[in-house]
Amino acid sequence: MPLPEDERAAIEDAISRAERKTSGEIVAVMTRVSSRYYGIGLMWAALVALTVPLPLILFTNWPVEHIYIIQLAVFALGVALLQWEPLRFAVVPKSVKHARAHECAVKEFLAHRHTGPARREFARFATLSR
Repeated sequence: MPLPEDERAAIEDAISRAERKTSGEIVAVMTRVSSRYYGIGLMWAALVALTVPLPLILFTNWPVEHIYIIQLAVFALGVALLQWEPLRFAVVPKSVKHARAHECAVKEFLAHRHTGPARREFARFATLSR
């Protein structure tokens, strides 16, 4: 992911200054998103759709076929709405966002590590999405 040259230089300078104060190497990794969370959006759409039949069964005399079609429509609408990334990111619990970011950070750190003799490495991970 390309950064403007001035931002890249500022980051490199900050890392160099910090590395002079420690015996370890600092590895900075940036990514646009840690996860797209498609499964979470699908889960929310399914949970909302599962709540639809009970009130309709209790408070209406509609045939079960109509209730089933309404349930399918609610699910389809939920899936369609949650394709919009800002809404999908809004319904993801913070704990899931943190867990996915940690998983991505560890994966990226291990993929890009530069092991040297007796050097400790520290990772700094940044996700640019919400």
